[in-house]
Amino acid sequence: MLGLFAGGLALSVGEWSAWVGVVVAVVTLLSKLVSLIASIQALISRIDRMADEIVEGKAMRESLAENLSFQARRLDLMERMFDEIRQELGELKLSVKEVVQGVF
Repeated sequence: MLGLFAGGLALSVGEWSAWVGVVVAVVTLLSKLVSLIASIQALISRIDRMADEIVEGKAMRESLAENLSFQARRLDLMERMFDEIRQELGELKLSVKEVVQGVF
């Protein structure tokens, strides 16, 4: 048993150095992979927030468009009412003028 253990440890310094290099390379790659995964998760989170902001902005834009449309219809109605009032005032002015001419 001791012979097998001793045989296993009979690797040369160069072989041990190569194995240590492989282990270091694997640990380094795993560390970079973890860092990359964290960066991807942060990017996904940022994209998700941006998507939420876009949806909110679209809803606000639609709400503003509806409000502007309502205000435009209201303004159109007010303009028609103003035109009707102006027409009635013009007719009243003519009536008053006729009455005044009839009196004098």
